[in-house]
Amino acid sequence: MVFSTLIKLFLFYHLLHGCDAKLSPIIKDLHESKDLQLVLIDMLNGQARRHDVTCVVVICDTVYLNVFDGAMFKRILSVPMVMIVVEEYEDLLSPNFDTLESLREARMDGCNIYIILLANGLQVSRLLRFGDRTLFADKTSNLNGEALNVVYFDHAPSVVIMKMNDSSKVSGVEIEILNTLSQQMNFKPKLYQPNNIEVHKWGQKLANGTFSGLLGEMVNGKADVALGNLQYNPYHLELTDLSIPYTSQCWTFLTPEALTDNSWKTLILPFKLYMWIAVLLVLLITGIIFYGLAKYYMNLQELKKEKPFLESNKNIEKQEYVFEPSEKPVGLYLFGEIINSILYTYGMLLVVSLPKLPTGWSIRLLTGWYWLYCILLVVSYRASMTAILANPAPRVTIDTIKELVDSKVTCGGWGVETKKFFEKSTDETQKIGDRFELVDEPFEAANKIAKGVYAYYDNKDFLKYLSVKRKNSLINVDKAVNATINDTDIVSTDTERNLHIMTDCVVNIPISIGFHKNSPLKPLADIYLARIVEVGLVEKWLNDAMNPIRVQETNENEIKALMNLKKLYGAFIALAIGYILSLIGLIGELIHWHCVVKRDPQFDKYALDVYYAKNKKQ
Repeated sequence: MVFSTLIKLFLFYHLLHGCDAKLSPIIKDLHESKDLQLVLIDMLNGQARRHDVTCVVVICDTVYLNVFDGAMFKRILSVPMVMIVVEEYEDLLSPNFDTLESLREARMDGCNIYIILLANGLQVSRLLRFGDRTLFADKTSNLNGEALNVVYFDHAPSVVIMKMNDSSKVSGVEIEILNTLSQQMNFKPKLYQPNNIEVHKWGQKLANGTFSGLLGEMVNGKADVALGNLQYNPYHLELTDLSIPYTSQCWTFLTPEALTDNSWKTLILPFKLYMWIAVLLVLLITGIIFYGLAKYYMNLQELKKEKPFLESNKNIEKQEYVFEPSEKPVGLYLFGEIINSILYTYGMLLVVSLPKLPTGWSIRLLTGWYWLYCILLVVSYRASMTAILANPAPRVTIDTIKELVDSKVTCGGWGVETKKFFEKSTDETQKIGDRFELVDEPFEAANKIAKGVYAYYDNKDFLKYLSVKRKNSLINVDKAVNATINDTDIVSTDTERNLHIMTDCVVNIPISIGFHKNSPLKPLADIYLARIVEVGLVEKWLNDAMNPIRVQETNENEIKALMNLKKLYGAFIALAIGYILSLIGLIGELIHWHCVVKRDPQFDKYALDVYYAKNKKQ
């Protein structure tokens, strides 16, 4: 073995001796100062004097190759040395055949000192990982039933605690992942929660420098694994080792809904503003056209009565014009005055038939086509009105960050780091950080949201869980006290806003499982976790965790086509407006009768027809 090592040393020595000293310009200054050579000489001579060096393996690249020249070998004690020169493009996590055989041969020869001089840090890290995997057996593949402390925090859908009588069952996506890892790596998870977990939750840094909650268990080394919807961010990475993310969650706000009480506008809702403007314009224009045509025919009839003789071809002949019954001015009084014309045109729009069919083919044709227009318009209005009365009242929701910023509602969430995230933002979300409040209890935040003054920040699945839990708890309370509660109390609960999850995501955050720093469990756990994600088990477990929440979710107004008195407010308002206008008109007529008509010297209450006939002529 010693002889083969010496042969290797001799060959590498001649190889180095024949190399150009100026092979690498990067090491030129270092080559001239000999600083690195002196360090290596002192280190090797110091080890050799203690007689515990059997062989030295030097792994370097072309950058550091010039360090090992003939002068260096003359100044070190007689120590067998193996030189391995790797290319700059070689992946040392999976070395090529020559490098691998050299390392194996050096190991068989008993070399116990390895000197690594590589300019590429990535190559060094991958070589160390390869050496660790080659020299040391992986003991995490089978932990032989070892008990591992697993700290957890209840946060859907990662970890869900279900109360059953006096006991509780822990489930969720991360619990299923933990069970799979325990089977593959053969360990027994010992689940526990820290003291005062309801108060400290994930935990934060205290005044004395320690950490509380779930993170405190990891920092203090009391737990091997942490479950609790840990975000893959620099803050958590600084305190723990995180597995590869097994999912990505949409983090957004739970906001209040605003009911739009527009029942008083029911009559005008079927059409938009521009449609109503078009309808009114058509009504006025058509009424004016009817009035113009009626006046034309009335003037034509008068002209025919006054001039019974017609001129034709410059020869004046006296002819007597005979009126036929069909040409009598029947129905022209309907449109003879502008006010009557507008009213009867409006009556046709409301599908009220005319008392008489007017004279004149032009008016008749216009009446027919206007009736077709009125029928189409009324049918559209009725269909839209039916849909409005059948559907529930529309709700105003906050679905974008801009709408949340403009709403001025107070925002909140858990943890100082969350507040810093918004405060350090460079876009409009920074305004949210200015009014962001820290919240320790999400259900209290949900109560404030129901009052319409708050918005709570978390992942979408947990916000759905929070909304459904609160809604069902209120339903259960109402059922329990239904026998003693009065009507006024019931009405007070109706004034609360529904909870709405904002559609837009503020950020999509990867979620991981936590391990304590430099945990040997993480590399193999990452491999198994990647396989779990690839086969779709995480998605399946997520659906299983959220399925009870979806089952408990109760949809409001399941019977959509439900009429109530509130939806007819618009009709009553229109009726009230009509009564008020009619009353004003009646009062005006009475004032005119007593203040104008009765004070006229020509007024005779016993001959009103004569009085009105004289006024009409005037």
